[in-house]
Amino acid sequence: MPRPATIPYQPLVGRRWLGGLGLVLLGFLAYLPCLNGPFLWDDRNWSHGIEWLLQDPHGCVRIWTNVRLLEQYYPLTATTVWLDYQCWGWAVFPRHVENVMLHVSAAFFLWRLLRRLEMRGAWLAAALLVVHPVTVESVAWITERKNVLCLALALLSMLCWCRGVHDWKGDAAPRRGWLLLAMVLCLLAMLAKISACVVPPALVVIAWWKHGGLRWQKDVLPTLPMLVMALGLGVLIAWLERHQAGAMGPVFDELSWAKRMLIASQAVWFYLVKLVWPHPLCVVYHRWSIEPGVWWQWSGLAGLLGGGFWLWKKGTRSMKAAAMLFLGPLLPVIGFLNLNGMRFAWVADRWVYFSMPVFCALVACMVFRLPRRWQMITAGILIGGCSLLTWQQSALYDSTETFWQAAIRGNPHPVVGHSAYGEFLMHEGRLEESRKHFEEALRLEPENAAFHCNLGSLLDVLGENEQARASFARAIERDGSDALFHYNHGFSLYKLGRAAEAETSFREALRLQQEFFAAHHDLGNLLAAMGRLDEAESELNRAIALRPTDAKATASLGNLRYRQGRKAEALELFEKALRHLPDNMPLLSNTARILATSSDASLRNGPRAVALAEKAAEMGGLKDVGVLSTLAAAYAEVGRFDEAVKTARKALQLAEEAQMPAGVIQSLRLTLQVVEAGQPVRAAER
Repeated sequence: MPRPATIPYQPLVGRRWLGGLGLVLLGFLAYLPCLNGPFLWDDRNWSHGIEWLLQDPHGCVRIWTNVRLLEQYYPLTATTVWLDYQCWGWAVFPRHVENVMLHVSAAFFLWRLLRRLEMRGAWLAAALLVVHPVTVESVAWITERKNVLCLALALLSMLCWCRGVHDWKGDAAPRRGWLLLAMVLCLLAMLAKISACVVPPALVVIAWWKHGGLRWQKDVLPTLPMLVMALGLGVLIAWLERHQAGAMGPVFDELSWAKRMLIASQAVWFYLVKLVWPHPLCVVYHRWSIEPGVWWQWSGLAGLLGGGFWLWKKGTRSMKAAAMLFLGPLLPVIGFLNLNGMRFAWVADRWVYFSMPVFCALVACMVFRLPRRWQMITAGILIGGCSLLTWQQSALYDSTETFWQAAIRGNPHPVVGHSAYGEFLMHEGRLEESRKHFEEALRLEPENAAFHCNLGSLLDVLGENEQARASFARAIERDGSDALFHYNHGFSLYKLGRAAEAETSFREALRLQQEFFAAHHDLGNLLAAMGRLDEAESELNRAIALRPTDAKATASLGNLRYRQGRKAEALELFEKALRHLPDNMPLLSNTARILATSSDASLRNGPRAVALAEKAAEMGGLKDVGVLSTLAAAYAEVGRFDEAVKTARKALQLAEEAQMPAGVIQSLRLTLQVVEAGQPVRAAER
């Protein structure tokens, strides 16, 4: 057989299964250091902070039907979080594995899409997407499940569309089944994260690139349903970002259009530099100074305009298409729209994630334009170097301390690092260390309302209630639009005994955020303490309507029912709450009280009352007058009168030493008299 005149082009990896396996191995080797990494920063908003939802058997339905249930309406992502909890509880390892697999899946679909588009270096592009260090934030941070899930579905949607239009070759009739599947996948991608809204215009750009022009009937019209879905969801998500996620307030009010243009132009250059030279990276960047009056700050915009003009005049169709596909996903995240993350930084590695497939494809094409003997060498250097940097960067997600220390160490203005690290230390009980970081954050940004609020929370934990109230008041002075600041202020006033002022603050928080669960709950408890039981019932019912499975709200409504004399309902609520809070001392004691003292024989259960009351006492209740009184009643109910007398005397002694109100002391004396007479306490409570 004669030798061919030319050597046919050989793909970097010829077999699909082998190429896929290679991507999987690259992914897990590069991300091995973070696979046991903990929940970080706002992971709480998608984990322990929504435990009430994850424990709800109907939670999955609520996720889809209530757009304001979570801070962002990404129901498909939230569904995966709900399923994770059902399967793994709070285990982090499976969650990290899923993120890596979704990231690798996105790379696999990119490889297959580029192959269908007949682009050289398709597998190398996919491999670079897997191991590029800038992707670490999207993969190693559990919360960014929405990023990797969205990109995987978006690329799969584009791959299906590509098959449906016969790879934009010839004039054959489109395969409607593939197009319909692509639309469904695009919708699912947008329900994972709205970033997939770029898919319809991206398909139009690719069609223009392949044909050299656009055909309305074949290239544009079929994408309109997806475009309509993207616009509708985009408007909803943008509104929720402002009013639900908190992307409003002084930080955004100060952004004129001139400042937004500067942020956008500088952000584009920032991302290009980081993609080309991804070292060093920081886990949290900062908001650098934006000064429209400084001439050189406009150089970035001038460079972009100059580059765009040159591209329009001299660039090839491929270069123009690549520029549009790269910049398209960046437009919503470079300052033109309000994003919650802009409260901390103008840029983030996760925001460039959806532009990275184009960048990786361009790099791969450039590599395969080199002489053949240099192609494999260059590809190996790129993959090896990026893998090493990704390994190092993903190791920063191995622990909370490592993460925040890196945020402080690697940032010239580490204000967010100090604030968030302080929050972590506060929850760990390392209060003095926490205070130092909060104070350093305030030194760097003394007008930041959130940092005053954080310091107030710490002062509240330290018992410095008046200082805490003052910090919350300073936060409100700087930003009165945040419901959380008013809520915290109300809570501090409540602890100071200033009930009327606390009510005003709680109601202001609810005016700003109507579905603020904690504000409804605590306002209900406040109104109950003020004797306004009907109003309290209304607020607690609203709280439970928001979170039907929340045990604390259920217990609070049970307490109210008890005060209303509706003990059967109270007992039912207490028992329901105990299923989720089995070690809550007040809840144990209150449940035992009904079981031991109810005049309704069907509600009484002496042995269970003893078990619950003894458990409450073991948890620290031996110094709690209410727990001891309940334990005495429980002992009397089962005929253990010697122990009942001893316990009742101890409760009375503690009350007298603490100089409790006369009514409490009188009630304890009556309990003691009853048990000394060998009678159950219910005889005194009729």
